[in-house]
Amino acid sequence: MTWKVNQDLILLGAAGDSHNISDIVLRINDQEETWNLLGFLDDDPEKQGTAVNGFPVLGPLTDFKEYPDCYFAGTFGSAKRNFNKKQVINRLGIPIERYATLVHPRATISPSAKIGRGTVIYSEVFVGSNAVIGDHVKILGQCNIGHDAVIGDFVTMSSLALVLGKTNVGEGCYLGGGCRIKDHLKIGEWALIGLGAVIIKNVEPYNVVVGNPGRIIEILNPDDFILESD
Repeated sequence: MTWKVNQDLILLGAAGDSHNISDIVLRINDQEETWNLLGFLDDDPEKQGTAVNGFPVLGPLTDFKEYPDCYFAGTFGSAKRNFNKKQVINRLGIPIERYATLVHPRATISPSAKIGRGTVIYSEVFVGSNAVIGDHVKILGQCNIGHDAVIGDFVTMSSLALVLGKTNVGEGCYLGGGCRIKDHLKIGEWALIGLGAVIIKNVEPYNVVVGNPGRIIEILNPDDFILESD
């Protein structure tokens, strides 16, 4: 994916990992001038008019319409609010081609891997050969994704998560820090894998799994994951 020099960029969301993601943009520019980071958009009125990491919060999310030539990337994604990422992205309706893909220069990405739009990859991440990473994915530092693995749209991988080869992680999953997922498995959509969990068998959609070996402690209500437009 090739970007123009000093292409305008705005980050959606000014909380949580927004500081870290703006740092990734700066590190990318240290290697090669790529992005002109204009600032952030956030619906919290208390954040508007302030600054994050030295970059202004320009207004609410709907102000993206004021920047017709700008690229965007979301900062959202957490264990409790991961579904909000999909809700916000769908509500805004920004065309997918207007989303940037941000990869820290210290990440190692196989040339045969495919990385989607709106995806953010932190430092020290490894993505193996023929892996497929979807759109609007957030992969925090030191995660490892094996060969031929598939990471679905809207997934969040917390730091040190490990997904071995040929495993398929479904849409919207949250993988807690330090979890380990065996090869050739299927993790169903919107599942939540807890901190440090070890997964040695398939996980059904909406299951919350913790421990070593992983055990189900809760099944989320699928009705809570239906968009208004569905």
